[in-house]
Amino acid sequence: MQQAQLTAGDAATDEFGYSVALSGETALVGAPADATGGQAYAVCVFTRSAGSWTQQAQLIALDAAIGDRFGISVALSGETALVGARNHDTAGKANAGAAYVFVTGPAVTGPAVTSFLPAAGPVGTPVTLTGTGFGGATAVTFNGAAAAFSEVSDAQIRCRVPAAATSGPIAVTTPGGTGTSAASFTVIAAPTITKLKPAAAKRGATVTISGTGFGAAQSTGSVQFGSKACTKYVSWSDTQIKCAVPTKAKLGKVKVTVNTAVGNSNAMSFTIKR
Repeated sequence: MQQAQLTAGDAATDEFGYSVALSGETALVGAPADATGGQAYAVCVFTRSAGSWTQQAQLIALDAAIGDRFGISVALSGETALVGARNHDTAGKANAGAAYVFVTGPAVTGPAVTSFLPAAGPVGTPVTLTGTGFGGATAVTFNGAAAAFSEVSDAQIRCRVPAAATSGPIAVTTPGGTGTSAASFTVIAAPTITKLKPAAAKRGATVTISGTGFGAAQSTGSVQFGSKACTKYVSWSDTQIKCAVPTKAKLGKVKVTVNTAVGNSNAMSFTIKR
């Protein structure tokens, strides 16, 4: 009596079923023409439970290439599998062939991100992630944006907020899967200038700078007119700054920027008149 039909969800002209092997409740099925993801993933592992067969994994040869015919022959005994790749180039010899031995290893579990510090910051901020299962991490993302990182231990990763990051969860990917933080990291945007009024003025005149992200108070922030910083501020808010053109600023066209602890704004052209 036919109990099941084994198929691979991604099979397409893969010659799935070219080779098969069975040992106990585990079956191997070779597909020597498979080229999943541009690599030679060509042997599927199925297990049977309560009469139902489920695909559990794909066997991967790290140095196999498309065209190697990896999976053209398979053998299985207990927890050991043997896979043939008759067209594999070995020691510089084309189609010399190779056989690969696989054994059952310990279960691989995915990572978990339990916390991170700080909870907010601008692009470039160092962030420390704490959790479990970080060993062998392959990627860290801030709301989908890839970040540079270093793995300190299985429970800690250090990274920096990437340039393309937006506010959202932080995720860590390992061979065992992806773990995503329950909390969101808040990306603090650098200041942006949208308007200068007036666009030209004499030294000492008051200029209104409109924009976003200036901060609620001046604190350590400053406004630059070319190479000269303002020394007199009339008012400062997150969206508007009123300050005096520096008395020693260079005449003619200069670039105005707002500099804060978060970062430097875009530069806007301003003319200093005689």
